[in-house]
Amino acid sequence: MYCAQFKSLEDGGRPRSQIPSRVQYLKNAIARIRAGGSYRASSASETSTMRTADPLPSELQGLAPRQRDVVRVICSQGGATAREIYARIPDPPAFDAGLRTILRRLMQRGILRRRPCGTHAEILYLPVITNADIQRRAFARIAELHFGGSKTRALEALVELAANERREERAA
Repeated sequence: MYCAQFKSLEDGGRPRSQIPSRVQYLKNAIARIRAGGSYRASSASETSTMRTADPLPSELQGLAPRQRDVVRVICSQGGATAREIYARIPDPPAFDAGLRTILRRLMQRGILRRRPCGTHAEILYLPVITNADIQRRAFARIAELHFGGSKTRALEALVELAANERREERAA
């Protein structure tokens, strides 16, 4: 049942006042990235917005949630070993073999590639799509979803956020 006070059923039926605005979403994402984290939602209140504005390229939108988590970790670091991925993904598989199966399937789909790492038998998994490609596509997707396709308006919002952050830092 849909009620006018709710944004949509897709947002879990939460009142509009509890759904973060697009500007707040961007501000939170920038803060998480600057803090060395990822762009993933840090609370359940941001999760629904994250699902609609996932900055992964469109080719990766069809992946299963755990596969997307693995790709996010690898892309955020520019490459990672299975051990590093296992340590960084939320709710990792119970066994290492489960993660290796996910990695093998991502390589079969052409999303990842691998190469030997160091003197040991460790394997470094690398994204086929570079971080610069992902950043360009993510910005274009955010502009499309939240700013009516206007990259200029999206950039103006980011500049405004950065200026506000500078003012807050100077005041502190």
